[in-house]
This record gives sequence, structure tokens and C-alpha cells, in this order.
Amino acid sequence: MTKTMRLPMAIVLTLGLLLGCSRDPQAQKLMFLNSGNSYFQQGKYREAAIQYLNVLKIDERDGQAHYQLAECYSRQGIWADAYRELLITVSLQENNLEAKIELGNLLLSARRFKDAQDYAQDVLIRDPNNVAGHILLANAYAALEDVEESLREMQTALQLAPDQSQSYFNMALLQLNAKQSAAAEQNFQKALSLDPHSVPAYLALGNFYQQQNRWAEAEQQFRQAIQLQPKSPVPYGALARLLVNQGKRADAEQLLIQAKQAMPDISDGYRMLGDFYFLMQDLPHAVQEYASLYAQHPKDDRVVKNYAQVLIYSKQLDRATQLSDELLKRQPQDVDGLILRGQIQHAQRRWDAAVVSFETAIKSDAKSPLAHYSLGLTLISMGNTSRGIGELREAARLQPGMTEAYKALAAVALRTGDMAILREGADGLIAAQPRSPEGYLMRATASSRSGKLSSAEVDVSKAMLVAPEDSRSIAGMGQLRFAQKRFADATKLFEQALTKNPRDLQSLTGLAQIQLTLKNPVLAAGRVKEQI
Repeated sequence: MTKTMRLPMAIVLTLGLLLGCSRDPQAQKLMFLNSGNSYFQQGKYREAAIQYLNVLKIDERDGQAHYQLAECYSRQGIWADAYRELLITVSLQENNLEAKIELGNLLLSARRFKDAQDYAQDVLIRDPNNVAGHILLANAYAALEDVEESLREMQTALQLAPDQSQSYFNMALLQLNAKQSAAAEQNFQKALSLDPHSVPAYLALGNFYQQQNRWAEAEQQFRQAIQLQPKSPVPYGALARLLVNQGKRADAEQLLIQAKQAMPDISDGYRMLGDFYFLMQDLPHAVQEYASLYAQHPKDDRVVKNYAQVLIYSKQLDRATQLSDELLKRQPQDVDGLILRGQIQHAQRRWDAAVVSFETAIKSDAKSPLAHYSLGLTLISMGNTSRGIGELREAARLQPGMTEAYKALAAVALRTGDMAILREGADGLIAAQPRSPEGYLMRATASSRSGKLSSAEVDVSKAMLVAPEDSRSIAGMGQLRFAQKRFADATKLFEQALTKNPRDLQSLTGLAQIQLTLKNPVLAAGRVKEQI
């Protein structure tokens, strides 16, 4: 060959080798798998997931690819897809114990405690010394309220791995559940001594101190967590809640301004200040903050959605409509966009149009609690109470912690006088928020109106126990004393509640009712005027 012919021939041979590799499925799989692993190690989970999906296009029974894909979904918080991929993984790889433990932990989060227990026991049959398996089983027992077995399993995990910080951390959580506070505190501190960089341990210990009203110690733990992870929204959120609970709203606001500056490229970080204003019901500042965020991050769908939500609450419906239309133009079946459109139509009293929007959202995602909840509210507004209650119940079934659904059920029950539904809403709220007085007070109302004053007293006393300084608890006890015709005691309690919260209309109403019952209408009117 001449020199002029050798170079083209070399190129042809190289191309031939590459084409040969591209036709070899195993070589393709290996290439995609290696690429996926490389992206995964860099924390590029979306890109890694695409490569693992390419592997599965070639071989849908590749268990390792399914497992790695599940890991990508978990890292992104896409739990439903992670659960599906883990199920496939364990069906293909019976001895993949890590996958079974992760699956068990997801089942715990979904409140499928017995299924989580089954996976833990399967792991321990295959590997009796598997520490993570014992921890999973301990957590499953705790969820099933078998405290003794839970602590026994956790003790086994500690014996197997006495130098593992996570084991002491988990034991502390279980001891808290068993009301062994002193032992829990010791194990939190032991976990931190073994791993002084464990942010979850600092957060858990901070929450422990907060529950005991040890504010300064709680703040110290949260600030240490922020120092270790300055670009994580979680410790900022924990400290902000602590400050708000102490009435230090200005300090919480300043903290979240710092969080926004520390995380200019992290959506969950730069949105915290706007969400804080919204939760504090400071709508003018929430609108202003989200308008600014939207100008800076117009392609961040979460910013657009939250901004639209704030505008709806502020009754700026035209601007909210523009944003929801913008979302649906990009993604016509976006569930959040459809719900926002329905909420706008609901606010405009266009009931039929709102029902269509919510039903379309449910067709797009039948498991959306918010879509069912919103549809339920609209149906009740239209007078279709029976179907509306059914939708609220479905929302609560899909998301047992959805307190708004239980409160809406209670509101319907109070309007219709259905004490069975009021008790249902109260029971759900208690399960979702056992340390809030609201559910206990709802259930007390149901008992009181059914003539069961002794049962009502049990629940009101529980409300006073979990929140003794909350005006609602004090007012609830006042209502009970009023029902018992103990007017002097009721008056003292209502006045005490108004000292805690001058806007407590329940207590003011109670004081007026007492005077009207005693045939003192002038005194009743005077007390109301004084409070105004």
C-alpha cells in the first residue's frame, strides 16, 4: 500500500472494531453500566439513571442495573420508583440483602410495618449477624408497638457492632419511644462520640432537648449541624422551628436569610424564606419574596408552583392564573398545575370547572392526596357532602399524615352534627400529630356533644398534658367546665386562655355564653367590647 492509502484503511479498521463492539450486547451493557457508575460516583443521579435504563433496554433482567437505578431514585427522593426497582431487584437477586433492607425501610415509611418485619427476618435467616437487619427488625417491632422485642433486637445490633455510631443513634430513638429519656440522651451522646460529624445525630439530640424545653442545648446542636452541613436546608429548618417556638420570629427570619445566601443554587434552600413567610401567614412578604425568586429562577417549577399558591391565598387570582397556565403550557398533564388551576376556579366559585380540573389531575395521578382533598372541598362547597367526605377520606388514606383532610372532615361534622365523622377526623389527627392538642380537643367535643363528659375530660386532660401553654388546651378545659355548669372555673380558664392569646374567639365566646346563661347580657356585651 502507498502511504496515502494506509491512513484511510486504519480509520476503516478502527471503525470496524467500534461497530463490532456496538453490535455486541454484552459490550454495550458494560459500557452503559460503567458510564452509569461513573455518573453515580459524581452525584449525577439523573444522568446515571439514564445509563442504567439503557442497560435494562438490552437486558431487563439485569438485577444489578435495577438495584443501581433504585439507588438513583432514592437519592433524588423519587420513592415510588425506588420501591418498584427494589422489588424487581430482590425478585432477581434473592441474596441482595442490602436491597431487602432498603426495601424494608421504605415499607416502614409507608407504614407497612408487618411487611418490613418480614424482610428483616428474611435477611437475618440468610445472615444472622447482619447489623442492619437487626436494626430494621427493631424498628419494625417498635412500629408494631412491641417495645420489649424492639429493644432486644437493637441490643443485639449493638453487641454485633459496638463501635457503630448508627446503632447507638437508633437505640436512642427507640428508647425515646419507650419513654426512657435518660438512656436515650446517653446513647445520642455515645453516637456523637463515635462519629462527631453525624448530622442526623446532632439533629435528633437537638429535637430531644427541644421536647424537654432545653432551648439553649437544642440550639447548640442545631448550630453544630449547620456548621457541618452549611449547604443542607434540614438543619436550618430545625433551628428556625426552634426559634419560632420560642417566639423569636425575627431571629428565625434572619437565619433563613442567611440560608438563602448560603444556598443560592439549591432550590430547597433558597425557597425556605418564602415558605417561612407563608407558614407564618405573612402573605405580603411571602408574595414579595416569591416574586423575587420567580424573577431569579423562572424555570424552577417548584418556585412557580409555590408562587402561584401564595397568590391564590392572597386572592391575586389573575396573576396566579398566568402562572398556572405557564406550567400547563409546558406540561399539560402536570398534576400540581391542574390542582392550582382547580384551586383558582374554586376561589372564583366556578365549582363545575374546578371539579373538572381536579378530576383531570386524579386521572393523571390517582394517588395524589392533594387532588382528592381539593376535589372533596369543592364537592362539599357544591352541596355534594357525601361524595366530598369520600374524597377527603381517600386523601387521608393515601397520606395518613395529611392533617388538613382530618380537619376538613371535622369541619363538615361540626356543621352537620355528625359526631361519628368528628371522632373519625379527631382520631386521624391524633395519629398524625400526637403532640398537638387539636385532635384531643376535637374528640372531646364529639364525646361532650354525645353526653359522654367523662370521656371528654380524659381527652381534654391529654390536650393539657401535651400543650399546657396552648390557649386551645386551656379553652377546651373551659368548655368542659362550662358543660359541667362549673361557671366560676370555666370563667377563670377562658380568661387564662385570652391572656395567652387575645384573639382566642372560642374563649371570648365562652365568657359571653356564661354571662348570658346567668342572665347578664350587659356584662356579656361589655366583656366582648373590652376584648375588641
